Amino acid sequence: MRLLKRVLGTVLVIFFACFALATDLYEIGTIYPIDALNINGTLNMKNFRIANLSTPSLGSDAATKDYVDSVSGSGFGGSGSAGKVAYWLDSSNLTYSAGFHWDSSESRLGVGQASPDYNLDVTGTGRFTGAVLISSTADPGLTIGSGTTSYVQFGNANAKIYRTSDRIAIRSDSTDNVAQFTSYGLYLPRTAQVAGLIAESAIEARGGIRLGTGAAGGNITAAGEWQGDTIAVTYGGTGATTAEGARTSLSAAAAGTCPAGQAIMNATVTGVQCVAVGTGDGSVTSVGLSMPAQFSISGSPVTDAGTLTASWNDQSANAILAGPAAGGDAAPTFRALVDADIPATLTGKTYNGLTVSTGTNTFTLTRGSATLTRSGAHALTLTTTGATDV
Repeated sequence: MRLLKRVLGTVLVIFFACFALATDLYEIGTIYPIDALNINGTLNMKNFRIANLSTPSLGSDAATKDYVDSVSGSGFGGSGSAGKVAYWLDSSNLTYSAGFHWDSSESRLGVGQASPDYNLDVTGTGRFTGAVLISSTADPGLTIGSGTTSYVQFGNANAKIYRTSDRIAIRSDSTDNVAQFTSYGLYLPRTAQVAGLIAESAIEARGGIRLGTGAAGGNITAAGEWQGDTIAVTYGGTGATTAEGARTSLSAAAAGTCPAGQAIMNATVTGVQCVAVGTGDGSVTSVGLSMPAQFSISGSPVTDAGTLTASWNDQSANAILAGPAAGGDAAPTFRALVDADIPATLTGKTYNGLTVSTGTNTFTLTRGSATLTRSGAHALTLTTTGATDV
């Protein structure tokens, strides 16, 4: 029986093959094909598409064609543009956005950038809710901004790190005055705490520098000279830039430079000169006092203990202490008043119409047409009778 089935099957295959070759009609599951390929059953195949098919007359055939044309071939539908990154519009269709560009020749992705210059080139604002890890060993590992001024802003709008030219500023207030730090390599508007070492360069602090606020204390170590302004003695400094200058300014020496019980003496020799400190109250050999002849001196000399005094000697009545009445300069003595002692500014002057004139043994008062003259060695006494009369 099995042999008979095989023989009949072979005969049928040969028959239908000959029929297909003669008519260009092929059938699967049917004896009388009416189309080029007539399938009576389920068709399960990939990459199938209806092409060069005229519009079907029946609605069911048209719907079948539209469905097959939309989902067959690559398995999804949609359109795109060269270099753009596609994304799913829905569960079965793709589309693209002009904001995403893939440069396949350089393997670069641009976001908002049609011609990316970097592996990831983003134009616009980016946000990272997680940590940003930069593990590159290349130099530079991170570059922020290429313009005149750029900054990194943290969660608080007042917390920013600025970069302008080759300078850095850390801002912690609400003032965006970039000009404040354009003259400094590093500008800190608030207090900065440094636990380690600051090496090289210089530090300028307008608000002061506080060191060693902890229990361990702190210090300033300088490898070179103290440059710039000095610390005045008034503020606990020496006013000098070197140790030798400080010792000289303070008239002091370093500890241990003199033996115990000795004192430092201001000497012209180089370095420090020490002298022994004496004991006891001391003694006086001789102390005297010398004064001009117009004075009397007592207690001179003092050889042990005492007091030196000087007092005026008695002088003649109406004598004045003045230089010589005539001749050259000399030490002052007590003598009588002479005409030359009267200042020249009193001669030839007028007061309330009264003119005074003097000469050798001559004294003249003139007012209007009245004249009073004193001549010779006779005395003349004038007495005032009022505030303006003589």
